[in-house]
Amino acid sequence: MNIYLRRGTRAFVIERVLSSLQIAELNTFFLKHILEVPTGHPLSVGRILLIAAISAPSLRQYYTYVTDPHCSRVGTQCWVFCAVTLTEALICVKLGADLFALTEATSIVGWLLFMMALSVICVYLCVEYARWQNERLRQADERAEAAARESSPKKSRSLNFVQEYVDSNPVENGEQGSPGKVKRRSKAAKGKTGT
Repeated sequence: MNIYLRRGTRAFVIERVLSSLQIAELNTFFLKHILEVPTGHPLSVGRILLIAAISAPSLRQYYTYVTDPHCSRVGTQCWVFCAVTLTEALICVKLGADLFALTEATSIVGWLLFMMALSVICVYLCVEYARWQNERLRQADERAEAAARESSPKKSRSLNFVQEYVDSNPVENGEQGSPGKVKRRSKAAKGKTGT
């Protein structure tokens, strides 16, 4: 459908993918804790493998839906992944109401603010590193070009002489050409006139 990328809301599209994957990960830990299922239990391992098997094609289908202008709907696997994630989240909320009542909101808000600040700092450092790297590469290219110009001044003078010669000696049809073309055409012209 490509409406999200046309409107410039790529961040919103990525946020939806990341939030659904984070909810699926949280469901794993909440279900283990609320239902008291051990980590190595076959049911827990099977659930993780099932979510992995469902999420891979659903990500591809969602990406196709977002980027392909000819795709008008999300694929079946994506809907299955969303339904499984939502069902698990509802089970966690229903069966873990006592657990959620004991949470401290200030600790959660503080942790979220800390994580957001850390994320912003990491992104800022990545951007600054990329700028520094680009500046370093640009300076290296400029030094290489300057060294190439200094090491071959005779070559550039001879190329300038050839260009001046070509510009001052037009070909018969009024076109500009290389000295070799001028000689070949003039010989051909002599052959036609019979000289």
